[in-house]
Amino acid sequence: MSIEALLIVGFVSLFCTVALWLLLCYKLFKRLERDHPEKFVAMGSPDLGDNNTLKANIHLFKFLYHKEWVALDDPELATRAGFMRTLMLGLFITFTLIFLSAPILATRFS
Repeated sequence: MSIEALLIVGFVSLFCTVALWLLLCYKLFKRLERDHPEKFVAMGSPDLGDNNTLKANIHLFKFLYHKEWVALDDPELATRAGFMRTLMLGLFITFTLIFLSAPILATRFS
């Protein structure tokens, strides 16, 4: 497989994964707003549109990373949040590797 084909496959995969992440965030926010309004407000009432601030995103990452959903005792939310936590860590690792390898690839294949 050529490097160009590999980059195209990688880009499409990352694009689809980020789209999945946004869909999961939307569903998580709506579930929190409907079933756990206290937690939703404590997180800064996050939203993908109007309230997509750095502070709201930090609250989301803390919610996922520190497993704050466990205290809510909601099995469906726990499943979604657990998957989102794994996906978040996977995306972080992937983007870090891309960032670190970009200069190497640029000099090697230019």
